[in-house]
Amino acid sequence: MTIGGDEWLVSEAEVQLSQVDTPNFVDINKMVPAEGVKVPSPVTSLVSKDFELHADNDLYSERASDASEDTLLFKGKLANISAIGTKSYEGIAYDPSQQPVAAPGEGSGFGGNGSVLNHKIYVRSPYYGVLFQWGLTSGTTYEPKTRKGSELAAKVAREIPGVDDYEIQLTKGGVTREGPNGSVTGAFDRELKFENVTTTIQNAVTKIKEECECDWWFDKEGKLYFGVPEPIAHELRFITDASDGITTPPYQSVKVIGSGVATEEGYSKKQLVAEDRITIKATFAEKKPGEYQAVFEEDAETDLPEPMFTYRNAEISTEAQARSTAKKIVEDLAKQAADGEITVTGFPEITPFDAVIMPHASEEKKEKGIPNYQEGMPMGGNRYGVYKVVHRLNGSDGFKTKVEVCGLSNVAGIAVPNIANEETEQDRGDTSEMSPREIARNYGPPGIGL
Repeated sequence: MTIGGDEWLVSEAEVQLSQVDTPNFVDINKMVPAEGVKVPSPVTSLVSKDFELHADNDLYSERASDASEDTLLFKGKLANISAIGTKSYEGIAYDPSQQPVAAPGEGSGFGGNGSVLNHKIYVRSPYYGVLFQWGLTSGTTYEPKTRKGSELAAKVAREIPGVDDYEIQLTKGGVTREGPNGSVTGAFDRELKFENVTTTIQNAVTKIKEECECDWWFDKEGKLYFGVPEPIAHELRFITDASDGITTPPYQSVKVIGSGVATEEGYSKKQLVAEDRITIKATFAEKKPGEYQAVFEEDAETDLPEPMFTYRNAEISTEAQARSTAKKIVEDLAKQAADGEITVTGFPEITPFDAVIMPHASEEKKEKGIPNYQEGMPMGGNRYGVYKVVHRLNGSDGFKTKVEVCGLSNVAGIAVPNIANEETEQDRGDTSEMSPREIARNYGPPGIGL
């Protein structure tokens, strides 16, 4: 571990990386400076210094993964530090989405602690000037409250203090990721409409995610991305505990209602009646065991399943934006089709948005080419997306990694090997006596079959 380039020794720490539902951070319960390192006084002068944490358990050669060897667990800025004893300290380091807690307002225009996502930014800067020379009308006008997704994403990146490195992938035709199980396209650079000239950073990144059909995230090096992740599939080994499984999401489908005030080509439409409102409905379907994809109402052979989540947003102005929003919400619902935790011996290479394959001990599945056969490990061979990764280092457990899983959908699904669905209803047995909840728990949530 290093702080400001100086080496420190850590005896107990926890690293959390997630798909931006919470900030990435490291919580250090006990650390001491390495020999020869002088701790400044006051120690809080180390706040905002560069922070890195690495761990290596020499197991990389034993992993079945496409990832390259990587010992880095987290890279960011130290946010707080305090003494807990003689030459021992505790502290916390965050990604740039959080402000330092020990130095409110220092080095930023936000003037305080907490998430920068709550702060407001201008979508478009106001224009001040005389509208008619020598006339009575003068004052303030505003440019149209629309902005390209790529421009807004770049503005967000520049507004967040501490973001020195970012990548905006949004393009007109989108970005395509390919893998052994197909391809996905997202990150479309679209014109976004706002009701007000200012908005919160949180609202800005949510609109970019939904209407441009992309994700935004900080990687473990603190780099900010707007685009399509490049997932890696990992065949899990050295499992010490597991509670993974299929669940029933609270909603089975979604209805998105927008304003319908513009065509895809422009925002010149002046009149709006109720019938003009754009309405898109979608659900998710299990195309293979454990793998889900979005299905729009016009492509479904039956009515969409209930309960249906209704999402209203007057700032959605085109059908393309509404379809992308529905697709992203459906993907979030599909992620809820699986949950649980899998604990393995320390695994630095795994990150959120990746995919994992559980081991199985079936000779029949092995013959069919289903990966991750491990004798004596009958754990089903299920596949999941990675929603959250927690690394723990301490004196009793050593180095452990807990993986919080989710349903395998969208980009994570392309990373897993393309294995044909050999399972049939007869293989599943008679389900006529099962309740819908039991069927969902055992075979996946109800949805529209493909």
